[in-house]
Amino acid sequence: MAKEIFSSKEKTVFNEVASLMFEKYGIVIHLAEIKGNRWSYVSGKKLGEVCCAAVEKINISGQKGIIVYGNAVRDFDEKQKVNVFLEKIIRQLQNE
Repeated sequence: MAKEIFSSKEKTVFNEVASLMFEKYGIVIHLAEIKGNRWSYVSGKKLGEVCCAAVEKINISGQKGIIVYGNAVRDFDEKQKVNVFLEKIIRQLQNE
């Protein structure tokens, strides 16, 4: 059986973070496993009623990534806060 690249703790924490990002900024983020060109959903808020294309794919490492959906953040200061927050998540995932 293949080894999971994300722990259950990482997935749980990411789900909580994804919910907060949606509530505060209106964007959806997914944790993804990268296999070649394919980015497979692992964790995060389901798209559900939100219909939008991926705005950005952030490669954390060879097998880990974050997909950002929605472009609701228009204010420059708010966008900076989102970017800083995503950078913190990325650093944590790189260290695990």
